[in-house]
Amino acid sequence: VDPNGKPAQTTYRVLTSTETQALIELKPTTGRTHQLRVHMAYLNTPILGDRVYGKPNTSRLMLHAHKLEITLPSGERKTFEAAVPKEFKDIFPGEF
Repeated sequence: VDPNGKPAQTTYRVLTSTETQALIELKPTTGRTHQLRVHMAYLNTPILGDRVYGKPNTSRLMLHAHKLEITLPSGERKTFEAAVPKEFKDIFPGEF
């Protein structure tokens, strides 16, 4: 978080957790570059595998856009959903 940077807001909800990890739903209200990664690192809870703001402790960044909602120029709202990657299911079995 940069005190001279542009405002950014993210809401979050802890879905489940272990002693060392948590599965968190993040919803950015604004759309800044690396917003989710910066906010989680600022809270001292970097996203697993984040080589820039955390530690490269997994083979990939454990950030996944499960659902995306956009408004088209016509005003129509569109929703896109993607399956949860296997790596997430391996870390939190039974959650998906």
